[in-house]
Amino acid sequence: AVSDGNVLLGSNTNIEAYDLSQCVPEMVIPDVVISEPNCLVVNVTLDSYPSDTTWQIEDSDGNAVASNTPYDESMAATTQVEEVCDLSDGGYTFAIFDEYEDGMCCKWGEGSYTLSTKNGLTIASGGEFGASEK
Repeated sequence: AVSDGNVLLGSNTNIEAYDLSQCVPEMVIPDVVISEPNCLVVNVTLDSYPSDTTWQIEDSDGNAVASNTPYDESMAATTQVEEVCDLSDGGYTFAIFDEYEDGMCCKWGEGSYTLSTKNGLTIASGGEFGASEK
């Protein structure tokens, strides 16, 4: 079974839209199954301190399969999009981190993130967190 906060790739199950608005104060990501192509899209709108923000996708063994390099301060208030494709079938965990433990929103700008499928299904989103969110 896939636990909350994870994504499972490699099934022919149809994806249904999930309403994450009920996931307060802790975000709980429902189990989502993604069919071909095995791609995830990480969309990050940076706050006033972009170098504080990093993210990582891990496989079910805890190995990092994708992550960002530190964002440059000149990228403040911009949106960065990265596709992570050719993922093997299996479970994955997405986590986003803030070095100063104050999240991306709203004290120091209107930062946010969205993890989605290539066809636009939102798996997770947020911006108001402390040191990290999975």
